[in-house]
Amino acid sequence: MAQPMLNLGGDLTPEQALQQQQIARQQKMAELLMQQGQQTPQGQMVGNRYVAPSFFQYAAPLLQGYVGKKELEKAEAEQLKLAKTIREQGAAEVADILNTFQGRQAVAGTPDIPTETYETVKGTPAQAAIPANPQLALAKATTAGPYGRALLPTILERAMPKPATPTSDIQNYQFMKESGQLPKGMTFLGYQTYLKEAGKTTEKAPSGYRFMPDGSLEPIKGGPADAKSQAKFAGRENVDTLITGLRDQYNILKSNEGITSIEAGVIPNLRSAASRSAVGQAFGQAVGSTNQSARNTIAQSRPLLLNAIKDATGMSAKQMDSNAELKMYLAAATDPSLDYESNINALKQLERLFGTPAENQGQGVSKTTTGQQKEVDFNSLPARK
Repeated sequence: MAQPMLNLGGDLTPEQALQQQQIARQQKMAELLMQQGQQTPQGQMVGNRYVAPSFFQYAAPLLQGYVGKKELEKAEAEQLKLAKTIREQGAAEVADILNTFQGRQAVAGTPDIPTETYETVKGTPAQAAIPANPQLALAKATTAGPYGRALLPTILERAMPKPATPTSDIQNYQFMKESGQLPKGMTFLGYQTYLKEAGKTTEKAPSGYRFMPDGSLEPIKGGPADAKSQAKFAGRENVDTLITGLRDQYNILKSNEGITSIEAGVIPNLRSAASRSAVGQAFGQAVGSTNQSARNTIAQSRPLLLNAIKDATGMSAKQMDSNAELKMYLAAATDPSLDYESNINALKQLERLFGTPAENQGQGVSKTTTGQQKEVDFNSLPARK
């Protein structure tokens, strides 16, 4: 049976769209051959005698059915290959956009290593540092495929943050200053001091900011509004998102008996072990099984999770490579050959160490809303000289 064609809402490249059309034509031709192969040859009357179908009349439909089946298998293999290519391109797009948005430290290359068998293990090339460029990341996400465009809401929110909303105290201060109701030279901080002495409640600066003498807001160094802190907070949010996605993939494997589990019985675990074996995975890759798709997604998430942890901690590549605890949990969290409970426990540890703290989840820089002008006890202010 032919599998449904990919439907990405017109987001395929011209080459991919042409390849998809060719696969569709190949599938239709194969199905037509298989239908012709199912037709039974009919004899015919010659005068008063019935002439039965010849051997070749029986052989032709069988050959057509065989050729049609092989062509259909070939078309399905091409379709799976195209789907894999699109997923890999999507993962590369997401990684490139995230690196452009958050920046990336330089990565030192590794030299080629000769072996005793006279074969050389190729090293990795050095990678230059990428400075953070939210505007360029926004442009890339706008023109990217469906995987990259999924990052648009997050990038728009962080690349173009809304300015802190002035408080009602600031409005009152500006109004009274322009109308000459305040002593000459009184700053906004001085105005708030007089409000406090008069027993009035004063507005507090948004979280991560402090008021300047003129009433403007300045980010507190090291606070949530600070650029470096915001980058680390964004990295922790990315860790949360990736861990949630990995947990969903492991749940899919568990529900489809694609991973062993302490809670499952002997027979389900034997089926799970067969499914995750080399032969089972090769078969799953060929038929496009849900379990193999989940395993591929888990494998593709590993470099993204590693990059998010680097951003969340600010560690260099060398520091991360020497962190034995991180390497242990990362390996366990992205290895579907382990049992389900080991994977979930590793994800919990990564979430505890590098995710958003529970008390800060869902919290950004708080902002106060614009209010009405506040009544002030003018008798509490010094007389104008």
